[in-house]
Amino acid sequence: GTADKDGETLALTLADTLAHMAKALNLLKLGAGVGSDSLEVEVAMQTRTPEDRTLRPLSTDAVPRLVPEDEVHVLATNHMDIPVDINVLYIGADYSISHWAAERLQPGDTLKKGLFKISDSVLGQERMVVVLTPAAPQSPVENLSFLAQDALELTRGGGAQNVRPMEGLR
Repeated sequence: GTADKDGETLALTLADTLAHMAKALNLLKLGAGVGSDSLEVEVAMQTRTPEDRTLRPLSTDAVPRLVPEDEVHVLATNHMDIPVDINVLYIGADYSISHWAAERLQPGDTLKKGLFKISDSVLGQERMVVVLTPAAPQSPVENLSFLAQDALELTRGGGAQNVRPMEGLR
């Protein structure tokens, strides 16, 4: 709400909210804008339901529809002669960013990892971003957990009843 805030506090709150949103949106743009053609690492997201425990691939071409209690897993195989670090990030509809994995895949290694179950606490479009990075021998695993952030409070106070149409706009 805005009623209990002076101009300076309101400006700081708005700037913080927009920065929070921008971090998640920019991470999505980065994930969509960079291809995986340069690395020979096969990555597949998989899912299974409580009724059918068989892991099935999730489409990366279209947004899959998952429901509460569905599980999400990652399967990655390094076909290169060098080690590769893999980080899996989850971007929620509430602009949260969760870091689910930071692993090193040596040449020929395969990672099979259950990540999380879908909950019914937040509904909307959510995305996974998988970041692959060539790793130097004997270096620490690249860990992008510093990108994590809590959910943004999507409603602040009165909500839609405080929104009124502007006169003259059609």
